[in-house]
Formats: sequence, structure tokens, C-alpha cells
Amino acid sequence: MVDTTAPRSELRQSQARTGYLFIFPTMLLYLAFVLLPVIITVVLSFASYDPQFGSHWVGFDNFKRFFTDPRSVQIFWNTLRFTAMAVTGNVTVGLLLALALNRAMPGWLLYFFRLAFFLPVIIAAAFVAIVWSYFFKDNGIFNYYLAHLGLPTVRWLTSAQTAMPSIVFMDVWKNTGFFMVIFIAALQGVPKTITEAAIMDGVESVPDRQQVPRRYLLGGDRHLDRELLAFVTKIEKALETHRIVAHASQRCHQGRL
Repeated sequence: MVDTTAPRSELRQSQARTGYLFIFPTMLLYLAFVLLPVIITVVLSFASYDPQFGSHWVGFDNFKRFFTDPRSVQIFWNTLRFTAMAVTGNVTVGLLLALALNRAMPGWLLYFFRLAFFLPVIIAAAFVAIVWSYFFKDNGIFNYYLAHLGLPTVRWLTSAQTAMPSIVFMDVWKNTGFFMVIFIAALQGVPKTITEAAIMDGVESVPDRQQVPRRYLLGGDRHLDRELLAFVTKIEKALETHRIVAHASQRCHQGRL
């Protein structure tokens, strides 16, 4: 009897080495730009850091000061409000865009729309802040057209009533393309047997057939998994959005001065 265990084991080891080589650049970038900054942030959270005079160890004093500050409750509340509103907006708009683009149309037109809606996702946060600051200024683009229409102008980022909706609108514009891609992949991954079973059950009209993937996509645990993914993603992006808003607010303030 011929022993095939050794060649098979060598083949698996060769495939494993090749796989590790492929993921090595990605893992190197992940360690350098994700994991290492997280470790440094954790270490600095226990110190009083000053770029000019250096840092010194303070232990849990930063955490005590944060959790005893009355503004911390407002910070948590604002984060939860932003997450709930942004998740709802991103998932809803992303699903509508996915349903609109998951249909027969010329290939160049389909890729044009997908690129146009996904392009804001890959734009750096600094550029997003610069662009949207021109919209949200007191004398910016939005207020320019409101004034020409005879409507009262709005303090988009300097009013407690309009700041949160403005931030959510900007976030949906930037990140909804990410959710659109996820939903398009899910729609195109619906098994054909589902549609065939619907036809056998008497679903004959084209509009009713197009509803089958949507109902399959929104049904059961699959919908909960996507909502959980969206929630976790928005919590992760809350800090990035804070940087965008801080930069845009600073530019708006400078423009007002």
C-alpha cells in the first residue's frame, strides 16, 4: 500500500506558507496602523501626556476624572443618539441604493453609480471636513440658497437643535456606500432556489419575483446580524466622525470670524 499521508501533509504546509505570505503585508499594516496605536492609546490613558514637557504616570486619575465629570453622561447620551440615528440612516439608504442598483442596466452605467455612491467612503476624513465646512458655514452654501429663497438661515453646527442632524446627514453621505456594497453582495448571494421555489408556489409577475430577494434579505437572523454589524461599525467610526466635526466646526468658526 502506498502511503499518501506525507505528500499530502507537505502540500498542506506549502499552501499554509503561501497563505501566510499573502496575508503578511496586510498583517504588517494592521499591526503598524491599528494594533500599535491602540496599545499606545491604552498606555497613554494611564499617563498625563504633554507633547512639550513630556508625560508622567498618573494611574487611574484620568479615568476617575472622566467618570466623575458630569459631562460624561452627556457624552454617552450623544454617542448613543448619534449611533442610533446614523445606523438607521446608513442601513436604510444603503438598502435602498442596493435595491436600486441590483437590476439589469448597462454595465458602464451600473459601475458608474456604484463608484459614485462608494467614493465618499474612501475619502479621507480631513477632506470631508474641509468640503462640508463650506456647506455648514453661517455664510456657506446651504445658507446662501436659504437666504435667496427668503428662508431663515440655520446655524448648522453651532446650535444644539441642528448640530446632531447635521452630523448624521454628513455621516450618512460618507458611509452609506459601505452598507450599499454589503447589501448588494447579500442580494446577489441569495440562492436561486429561493426564487425558483417562489415561482413554483405561484409567484409569476416580475415585480413579485423582485420582492423575493428583499424579503429573504430582511428576514430572520440575517437582518439582526446586519444591524449588529452596523451598530458596531458606527461605534467604531464615532471617533472619526468626531474628528471630522471638530475640524469642520473650527473652519466654520474661522469663516464666521
